[in-house]
Amino acid sequence: MAKQWLSGVENGKERLWDILLEWILKRLDDVSNIFEESVDDITSLADRALQQQLNVIEDNFAQEKQL
Repeated sequence: MAKQWLSGVENGKERLWDILLEWILKRLDDVSNIFEESVDDITSLADRALQQQLNVIEDNFAQEKQL
């Protein structure tokens, strides 16, 4: 009986590693997608902030020219 149990464990061990590998790969893919979206969001935020600063500088420059 112990031999049968050990055989079952050995057979199931390979399937367990396959399941674990699939889970890890899916999780890594999900994390990669989340990271990519975060980078896009931060880049957009930085672009908007720089555009606002440029607008302020251009407005200030236009006011200085008028003076």
